[in-house]
Amino acid sequence: MPDTSQPVVGNGAPARRTIGTSVAHNARVHDYWLGGKDNFAADRAAGDAVMAAYPGSSCRCAPTGRSWHGPCGSWLPVALSQVTSDIQAEQMAEAARRYNRLARETQRHRTHAEVARFFDGLDLAEPGLVPVQHWRPDSESEAANSHSAMWGGVARKG
Repeated sequence: MPDTSQPVVGNGAPARRTIGTSVAHNARVHDYWLGGKDNFAADRAAGDAVMAAYPGSSCRCAPTGRSWHGPCGSWLPVALSQVTSDIQAEQMAEAARRYNRLARETQRHRTHAEVARFFDGLDLAEPGLVPVQHWRPDSESEAANSHSAMWGGVARKG
């Protein structure tokens, strides 16, 4: 009878129980951009490399991005934000190259059309699928002074 006291991976070898902190992980990079505490030097280096490739981006302002999800009310919402390849394409391609060189899980940026397909069959809330800084900003000034290469939208099942 096989030993089931330890988890195993597909090849039958014992599963590792450690977190690789020497290679960036996208969730921890995002945590760093949000001002969180659950990130490591490799995550901060990858986050900084992306910021250097895309100066003026609003990654550091991401807490604002959390607020656009808003309260659910009577909706069963589907909220999505996705880094894009068709807003400032050259800068975003360079940001992806820098990040992918440093991270365990690589990025794939999507176009507006590719992100829109995630909302097929759902009712998009106004203003629809737009750059995240334009999704119900607190003011026109906030939208004008924020720079992000992410499409964002909120929808509900009709």
